[in-house]
Amino acid sequence: VICCLEGARIGIQYETSFAGEHCEFYHCVLESKSFLQRMTVLEHTVPFFLPIRETENDLLSSNAMKFIDHVGDLLQAYVDRREQVDYPCM
Repeated sequence: VICCLEGARIGIQYETSFAGEHCEFYHCVLESKSFLQRMTVLEHTVPFFLPIRETENDLLSSNAMKFIDHVGDLLQAYVDRREQVDYPCM
């Protein structure tokens, strides 16, 4: 989910799932000082070990949608791997 927030900010909510079951939500707020300046990550709940700052530096300045999609992919991959480890074998 992407929504406009007050000022030049954008809120992104990521919903993760595993095996068709909802896992958890993460969020990220992007901000620009003006519409002419590049966006930066203002706050987020992305786990600290995922490379959100590197992704911000690589993608956000050139294409916000690529950044948003890539962070979503990183979060889903993290949840998938975590749940595969915890998922009981049958």
